Amino acid sequence: MGYAGWVITGVIVSACGGALAWFEKPLLDFFHPLQLNFVVRIISVVLLSAVTVPLTLLGGWSLVIETPPAAAAWIAMAAFFEWTIALSAFYYALRVGTISVVTPIVAAAPLFTALFGVLFLGERPALWVYVGMVMTVIGIVVLTRWMPTEEEATAQAAGDSVTVAAAASADPPPDCDDPLAAPVACAAAPQPGTRRTVLLVVLPALLAALTWGAYPVLVEAAERAADGPTVGMMIESQLLGAVFLIPFMVGRRARGRRRPPPAAARRRIVWFLAAVAVLEVIWGVFFYFMVENLGAIVTGVLIAVTPVFSVLGGILIWKERLNAPSAAGAALAVAGVIVAALGGAV
Repeated sequence: MGYAGWVITGVIVSACGGALAWFEKPLLDFFHPLQLNFVVRIISVVLLSAVTVPLTLLGGWSLVIETPPAAAAWIAMAAFFEWTIALSAFYYALRVGTISVVTPIVAAAPLFTALFGVLFLGERPALWVYVGMVMTVIGIVVLTRWMPTEEEATAQAAGDSVTVAAAASADPPPDCDDPLAAPVACAAAPQPGTRRTVLLVVLPALLAALTWGAYPVLVEAAERAADGPTVGMMIESQLLGAVFLIPFMVGRRARGRRRPPPAAARRRIVWFLAAVAVLEVIWGVFFYFMVENLGAIVTGVLIAVTPVFSVLGGILIWKERLNAPSAAGAALAVAGVIVAALGGAV
């Protein structure tokens, strides 16, 4: 496959990364964020091993399985930041907020990566990277200042997905005595329409962006120690991500007042979990192919558009609505990330 083919593949992979939130959002009505993170990690380890190990043994790519101890140590740190902290924080924010609000905030992660690169790797970003940073910061400030609550932003029909939530601001909250009501949402989700909801969306999303930003720096350190990426890094990252979650799940009450969902909902949950795991494996595997065939800079540019697909799915699939100021802020935040990524490619 030529260069153009890999660019098209990169766009498809970015769309897969953006589509993750389409399935994670409704699943969070039936799973605590830590539980969902743990379950997806385990499924991803199995699928990732089933794909990458045969590819390596059959010579399907240039990666090897063995990982030097120094590289494994860096990957352990990366797994803690990526899966234990960043994804859990993202799930906490996504459980309360909407896709079209949370993902533009989390999209600031590459800007934190640039900052960490300056501080710890001695890199010197181009001027446009700083311009993109400023755009993103302004966009996030505008988005969070006029951010609608989930009641104002969503118009989902009951029973239309795994999520069964309040459909409009004039409607009453979910009836938790209804067997179709989302159990975790009834037990643990805060009441929408308050500034507390804003804090429970913005702060975890910013924490996710910050810790996700550290992940590529740690992975780069691991690749330097191993003279390139390895299959062992991919599998170790996912596996340790699950292991590191266990103390948090045991130490905190990661259970809501729940009851078994109806049979139809159970089938949807299984399909949604499978979709999330498959999309993560596609993202994880092809990311290394993209870096190998396009280089890190072009890959970074393609990945920068991932939030666009997330927001489009939130609007088109889950019928989310943003008011004009928050939509402008979200657009400016995502545009800032793209400008920074393109600036890094100059």
